[in-house]
Amino acid sequence: MNNNYTSCFAEYIQGMISARAALGYEKEQYAAALHSFDRYCSDSYPECNELTERLVMSWVLKDNDDTKGVQGRARAIRLLAQYMNLSGQEAYVLPDRYFGNPKPKEVYMFTDAELSRLFSAIDALPESSRVPHSHLMLPVMFRLIYTCGLRPQEGRELHRRNINFQTGEILITNTKKKKERFVVMSDDMFALCRRYDKMRQFFL
Repeated sequence: MNNNYTSCFAEYIQGMISARAALGYEKEQYAAALHSFDRYCSDSYPECNELTERLVMSWVLKDNDDTKGVQGRARAIRLLAQYMNLSGQEAYVLPDRYFGNPKPKEVYMFTDAELSRLFSAIDALPESSRVPHSHLMLPVMFRLIYTCGLRPQEGRELHRRNINFQTGEILITNTKKKKERFVVMSDDMFALCRRYDKMRQFFL
């Protein structure tokens, strides 16, 4: 995305994005919203050089019939204000009530017996002509998700290049919050992955 910001907040917007990128977050996470804010300031508040409550609220609520849009703008401008304050520039920080209060999801915990049946069923999967070698891959993938605490998508989209077969470390990318992280496999899981990798070299 083009990073040509034109408002008086351009320096802080670019600084915030760069600072988050240095922490492992994707640059594009709030770039669209901040470009929108930058254009809004240039068009509607060209003389404003301070992030005031009036400016913040006018932009956040400019389409207040769009709840998801309001919450997205609220998160972006709150992070920008916090970055500005940390940089020594006074700015209005939006209260967190504008983020909404989603109902927490109920967590289901599998019993040992259920886990045993689950992995037994996965281990017994037959060969599939539609998905070749899935009967070899899925037992490893499901165990990797379970033992390393991965989200299903993180396990499905894991690339071999992100696994260190010398140390057992895994680099997880494209996470829910767009932040990379490392996880370390247990010895048993590491041994299983290495055996699978050797088999993989024969059938791929």
